[in-house]
Amino acid sequence: MDIRNCREGEYDKYLSVATACFKNSSWNGVKPDFNEKNLNNIFFGMIDEKIIGFFVISKEPYLEEESISLLGVLPEERRKGYASKLLEEAEKELKKRGVASSIVTFPSFCNELYSFYAKAGYIVDEIKFETQLENGEHYKKMKWKDFSKLSGLKWIICWAEMKKEI
Repeated sequence: MDIRNCREGEYDKYLSVATACFKNSSWNGVKPDFNEKNLNNIFFGMIDEKIIGFFVISKEPYLEEESISLLGVLPEERRKGYASKLLEEAEKELKKRGVASSIVTFPSFCNELYSFYAKAGYIVDEIKFETQLENGEHYKKMKWKDFSKLSGLKWIICWAEMKKEI
């Protein structure tokens, strides 16, 4: 598998692949903070010039360093070792950028992702909750018991954060 950056004019390809990778999930895999300005942080996994997966490196506001924000493989290309190769390449990219620990964050309902990362040597570092209220206020890293104090709850996502020294 070849790895390359998303190029100018290919952002729509990223959106298409990300959506396809997460189509059977209640989450579509597309984060609004990734856009044409972040192409150097979006990487494609290619087989014979066909995009079969991707990973994204970014700086989440609640983490000290860059991390693997997303990693996906098209459903028809799964169980062929491509996700492991993408993860390996993402870890190499983090190392090139001077990051000592690889952190992956994903919705906690993704049991397959938990198993995948655990097999790759990641351990659960933290479970955090993120929510948004109808008035637009946004909270990250809340403890579950604190949600009962909020009114006007719009949505809650529980995120699992796993970590590995690289």
